[in-house]
Amino acid sequence: MGQLDEQDIRVLSHYAEKGNRVLYWNYLAQRPGNDGYGLLALDVVRNDNMPGAVANSYAQVQARTVSGRSLTEREWEMFGQDLIQRDLAYRQVMMAKDRPDQALNLPVEFVQKAHDEAFQKAEVTVDAWTPRQLLEAARRRGGEAEAQGVWRNMLNSNVLGAERFVKTLADTAYFYNDGPLHAFAYVSDLGRASAAASTSLALTNPNVIGDKFRHYRYDMDSGHWHLTSSAASVRERDPTRIESLNEIRAVRMERQEKATQFHPGDPHRTIMKSPFTLADVQPTIEPGGPAFAGTPPTRSRGEAGSVDDLFERLTDAAMAKDDAGMRLVTREYMATDEARQWLQEGRDHLQAERLAAQQALEAQQAALLQAAPVERGHVMSL
Repeated sequence: MGQLDEQDIRVLSHYAEKGNRVLYWNYLAQRPGNDGYGLLALDVVRNDNMPGAVANSYAQVQARTVSGRSLTEREWEMFGQDLIQRDLAYRQVMMAKDRPDQALNLPVEFVQKAHDEAFQKAEVTVDAWTPRQLLEAARRRGGEAEAQGVWRNMLNSNVLGAERFVKTLADTAYFYNDGPLHAFAYVSDLGRASAAASTSLALTNPNVIGDKFRHYRYDMDSGHWHLTSSAASVRERDPTRIESLNEIRAVRMERQEKATQFHPGDPHRTIMKSPFTLADVQPTIEPGGPAFAGTPPTRSRGEAGSVDDLFERLTDAAMAKDDAGMRLVTREYMATDEARQWLQEGRDHLQAERLAAQQALEAQQAALLQAAPVERGHVMSL
């Protein structure tokens, strides 16, 4: 059974203190018996494979559309550095509880808490963490054990490649579909994040910034930036844009430099690579193929026009990164009785939240009014 010891904690503490995200997650990814979370987190830092890129794209969209925040690469880096501090704190709690096994493989409850706290500090919705809505839906159905099962399946599917990773999330969303978790909305968001991720570039190259179709390249000889697209390459002359590009380049160079600064007690002197996925080397696992223990059973396609069929079509469109197809299926779905019921539940939930907030405000005002005469009497007695 894998576990951490005090030497491991000393090494991790050093990396967390230095804000060294690459070596922090790399260390965890290479400890014997680890559950795979360290490698997934390392992929997010590097943005060099689809699961990592999907997580980044999903968080960016949620931050922008829900929280009204467009974080710079520097701000996301600071978020990531804050996250490893919080992650370490929970691992230290497990060590203090004499659970070195859980210090290595944190229960998802604490992985989620670390993310919640980091997103709250960054003033971004906590649902920007990709699996959070699924985990909460699992808890509503079967408690913490159910959520832990979802987390385990997610980590397992990450090893099997991008397509299985996204499909696992989509199937899980359908399995736990309820009022607060709307599987159609979640899979649509996931599909759009996948589409954006498929054109993204790794964050490991400080001299190439942008996406596959339109990006900036830094010329080391001239010190100039050039905007490169399928049509042409032109020198960037806008001072504001150049300043932004230079800042992003500086962030990546700092992270690159830190990745060479190994702690003397760290035996892992190479950075773990993203795994070759099954999608890279053999045909994709088809529905009905081998599944992990606890994975929701593969669904068969429902009758044409049924909710099952619509959800399958939405998932297929998301996997194909077909935004128009997702919109079409969603319009069809919104005409169903289930969608109308979900919308009504959403309105009821929102109304209940507003009522609770109003009652809390009225109670606070009543308490202030009750205290006010005492204060006035005290002043008059002077």
